[in-house]
Amino acid sequence: ICDDDGNIGASPQPGTPLATPPTPSPDAPVSACLEAVPQELPVPCVDGAVLRKALEFCAEHARNPMPAITNPVGSVKLADIVPEWYVKYIDVETEMLYALILAANFLDIPALLDLGCAKVACGLKALP
Repeated sequence: ICDDDGNIGASPQPGTPLATPPTPSPDAPVSACLEAVPQELPVPCVDGAVLRKALEFCAEHARNPMPAITNPVGSVKLADIVPEWYVKYIDVETEMLYALILAANFLDIPALLDLGCAKVACGLKALP
Protein backbone atom coordinates (compact mmCIF):
# COMPACT_ATOMS: atom_id res chain seq x y z
CA ILE A 1 0.00 0.00 0.00
CA CYS A 2 1.39 3.39 -0.86
CA ASP A 3 0.51 6.90 0.22
CA ASP A 4 -1.80 7.50 -2.75
CA ASP A 5 -3.94 4.50 -1.69
CA GLY A 6 -2.83 2.43 -4.66
CA ASN A 7 -2.61 -1.28 -4.14
CA ILE A 8 0.35 -2.87 -5.80
CA GLY A 9 0.90 -6.60 -6.00
CA ALA A 10 4.44 -7.90 -5.88
CA SER A 11 5.90 -11.35 -5.75
CA PRO A 12 9.11 -11.20 -3.78
CA GLN A 13 11.93 -13.57 -4.58
CA PRO A 14 11.95 -16.54 -2.22
CA GLY A 15 14.12 -15.80 0.75
CA THR A 16 13.83 -12.04 0.37
CA PRO A 17 12.02 -10.64 3.41
CA LEU A 18 9.71 -7.69 2.88
CA ALA A 19 9.55 -6.90 6.56
CA THR A 20 11.18 -8.07 9.72
CA PRO A 21 9.23 -11.16 10.70
CA PRO A 22 8.08 -11.54 14.27
CA THR A 23 10.39 -13.44 16.57
CA PRO A 24 8.78 -16.84 17.08
CA SER A 25 8.95 -18.80 20.27
CA PRO A 26 11.25 -21.80 19.94
CA ASP A 27 8.35 -24.25 19.99
CA ALA A 28 6.05 -22.35 17.58
CA PRO A 29 5.16 -24.17 14.35
CA VAL A 30 6.40 -22.63 11.11
CA SER A 31 2.84 -22.03 9.90
CA ALA A 32 2.12 -19.85 12.94
CA CYS A 33 5.18 -17.71 12.16
CA LEU A 34 4.15 -17.28 8.52
CA GLU A 35 0.61 -16.26 9.49
CA ALA A 36 2.02 -13.46 11.65
CA VAL A 37 3.74 -11.78 8.68
CA PRO A 38 1.49 -9.03 7.25
CA GLN A 39 0.12 -9.57 3.75
CA GLU A 40 0.03 -5.85 3.07
CA LEU A 41 2.90 -3.58 3.89
CA PRO A 42 2.46 0.16 4.17
CA VAL A 43 4.88 2.23 2.09
CA PRO A 44 3.92 5.76 3.14
CA CYS A 45 6.96 7.54 1.66
CA VAL A 46 6.54 6.22 -1.90
CA ASP A 47 3.69 7.05 -4.24
CA GLY A 48 2.16 4.47 -6.57
CA ALA A 49 3.89 5.50 -9.80
CA VAL A 50 7.32 5.48 -8.17
CA LEU A 51 6.65 2.15 -6.45
CA ARG A 52 5.58 0.59 -9.76
CA LYS A 53 8.74 1.92 -11.40
CA ALA A 54 10.89 0.54 -8.55
CA LEU A 55 9.18 -2.87 -8.85
CA GLU A 56 9.86 -2.81 -12.61
CA PHE A 57 13.55 -2.34 -11.78
CA CYS A 58 13.48 -5.19 -9.26
CA ALA A 59 11.88 -7.57 -11.76
CA GLU A 60 14.50 -6.81 -14.43
CA HIS A 61 17.33 -6.91 -11.91
CA ALA A 62 16.20 -10.38 -10.82
CA ARG A 63 16.23 -11.59 -14.45
CA ASN A 64 19.30 -9.68 -15.64
CA PRO A 65 21.39 -8.34 -12.73
CA MET A 66 23.01 -4.99 -13.28
CA PRO A 67 26.79 -5.00 -12.89
CA ALA A 68 28.13 -3.16 -9.86
CA ILE A 69 28.72 0.55 -10.43
CA THR A 70 32.12 1.76 -9.29
CA ASN A 71 32.63 5.01 -7.43
CA PRO A 72 33.55 7.52 -8.60
CA VAL A 73 31.69 7.15 -11.88
CA GLY A 74 34.31 7.09 -14.62
CA SER A 75 32.27 8.40 -17.55
CA VAL A 76 29.83 11.11 -18.52
CA LYS A 77 27.82 8.49 -20.43
CA LEU A 78 25.72 6.12 -18.38
CA ALA A 79 25.75 3.71 -21.35
CA ASP A 80 29.48 3.17 -20.71
CA ILE A 81 28.67 1.95 -17.19
CA VAL A 82 25.47 -0.13 -17.32
CA PRO A 83 23.57 -2.20 -19.92
CA GLU A 84 21.13 -0.54 -22.31
CA TRP A 85 17.95 -1.57 -20.44
CA TYR A 86 19.09 0.25 -17.31
CA VAL A 87 20.05 3.35 -19.30
CA LYS A 88 16.57 3.50 -20.84
CA TYR A 89 14.92 2.69 -17.49
CA ILE A 90 16.55 5.59 -15.65
CA ASP A 91 16.01 8.08 -18.51
CA VAL A 92 13.17 9.84 -16.68
CA GLU A 93 12.20 13.36 -15.68
CA THR A 94 14.26 14.89 -12.88
CA GLU A 95 11.37 14.69 -10.40
CA MET A 96 10.93 10.96 -11.02
CA LEU A 97 14.71 10.40 -10.83
CA TYR A 98 14.93 11.94 -7.37
CA ALA A 99 11.77 10.15 -6.26
CA LEU A 100 13.33 6.84 -7.37
CA ILE A 101 16.52 7.62 -5.46
CA LEU A 102 14.52 8.36 -2.31
CA ALA A 103 12.37 5.25 -2.81
CA ALA A 104 15.43 3.06 -3.36
CA ASN A 105 16.89 4.36 -0.13
CA PHE A 106 13.62 3.89 1.81
CA LEU A 107 12.95 0.43 0.36
CA ASP A 108 16.60 -0.66 0.66
CA ILE A 109 17.22 -1.38 -3.04
CA PRO A 110 20.95 -0.68 -3.28
CA ALA A 111 21.29 -1.38 -7.02
CA LEU A 112 18.53 1.12 -7.85
CA LEU A 113 20.06 3.67 -5.49
CA ASP A 114 23.44 3.21 -7.22
CA LEU A 115 21.84 3.56 -10.66
CA GLY A 116 19.99 6.74 -9.72
CA CYS A 117 23.08 8.28 -8.14
CA ALA A 118 25.19 7.29 -11.17
CA LYS A 119 22.66 9.03 -13.43
CA VAL A 120 22.99 12.21 -11.36
CA ALA A 121 26.80 11.90 -11.27
CA CYS A 122 27.02 11.47 -15.06
CA GLY A 123 24.86 14.55 -15.49
CA LEU A 124 27.07 16.57 -13.15
CA LYS A 125 30.27 15.37 -14.86
CA ALA A 126 28.86 16.52 -18.21
CA LEU A 127 28.42 20.09 -16.98
CA PRO A 128 31.05 22.59 -18.18
